[in-house]
Amino acid sequence: MYQKGIFGYKLIEAKVSGYFYDTNNQTIMLCTPRKDEKYKLLLKFSDKELFLKMREKLFNNRDKIVLVSGNWLQSELSNTFITSINSKRQYHIIMK
Repeated sequence: MYQKGIFGYKLIEAKVSGYFYDTNNQTIMLCTPRKDEKYKLLLKFSDKELFLKMREKLFNNRDKIVLVSGNWLQSELSNTFITSINSKRQYHIIMK
């Protein structure tokens, strides 16, 4: 849907792919669109407790759809977009 990238305030549908977290940097990596994996989404957490809760929830639901809301900026890495997660209201895992 976003041919030139993901910029600004957006609600993105994503999925978990491979090794998806970095505990030292408190980041989680997702990909979108779910079929093509064209873009990588990097979620940065300032609160360690919030990071650990999302990591555990995603670990137990890797095959589910993840909705993430944020102000997306382009990272130094190609096809990678980054946002800060400050609240558990910014993400939701769809349980089908």
